[in-house]
Amino acid sequence: GMDDRELRSFMSPRKRYLATPRVPWVNLGFDTAGNRPLYVRVTLNREWHEGGASTDLSLYQNLKLGDATELQLSTSRVHDQGERKYIALQSGLPLTGLRRYTLFNQTVRLSHAFTPHLTVQVFSQWLGGNWAYRDPKVYAGDGLLAPAQAAPAMAASTRVWNLSLITRWEFRPGSALFFVYSHGASTAAHVNDRGTLSPRLDLPRLSSLPSDATLQAKVSWLFR
Repeated sequence: GMDDRELRSFMSPRKRYLATPRVPWVNLGFDTAGNRPLYVRVTLNREWHEGGASTDLSLYQNLKLGDATELQLSTSRVHDQGERKYIALQSGLPLTGLRRYTLFNQTVRLSHAFTPHLTVQVFSQWLGGNWAYRDPKVYAGDGLLAPAQAAPAMAASTRVWNLSLITRWEFRPGSALFFVYSHGASTAAHVNDRGTLSPRLDLPRLSSLPSDATLQAKVSWLFR
C-alpha cells in the first residue's frame, strides 16, 4: 500500500495516478552456499529520486544448530529521502509530497523438534517506522502538480512488537494438536518531522507499553 501510485480519488469518473519518472538505480546481492550450516543473504537497492536517494538494505541468516534446531534472523532497513508519494485528499484533489521514510524490521524465528511429532517454534518481530512529507503539491491534471498548502498531518509513526509461541503435537498420523500463545504491543506516539528513528532507543520502549496476550488451542483430526 505504501507504493500504490493510484491517488485514491475514488469518486472521480477517471482514475488518477502519480507520474512515475525513470530514475537511476542499482541493485547488489550476495549469498553463501545453501548446503552449509550457516546461510547468509545480503541485498542492497538504491534509487535516486527528485528529493534524494532511497536505500533498502536487508540481511537474512539461517543457522542450523543441529538436526532438530534451526534459527532464522531477518533484518531490513529502509531509508528514503525524497520519493514523491500520496498524502491525502485536499479540497477533493489528491495531495502529494516528498517523503522522508525510515523503517527498521527485525524478525527472529527459532524452531526445535523434540521428536518428529512434537515441535516448538518461537517467532518475534520488532518493527518501527517514521515518515514525514515536505514540498506539498496537489494533482492538477495528467502529469501536472501545482504548489499546495501543507496537509494537517505531514508526519506519522508506527512501532510494533509481536511475539508468538507455537507448539504442535501430532498425536496420530494426520491429526495434530496446536497451542499458540501471542503477545503484541504497538504505538503511534513517537512522531518526528525528520522521518527518522533509532532502533536502539525506540524499540525497547515497546516492552513497557500496554499489550495484548492470547492463548489459542486447535485440534486437527483426520478421519479415515
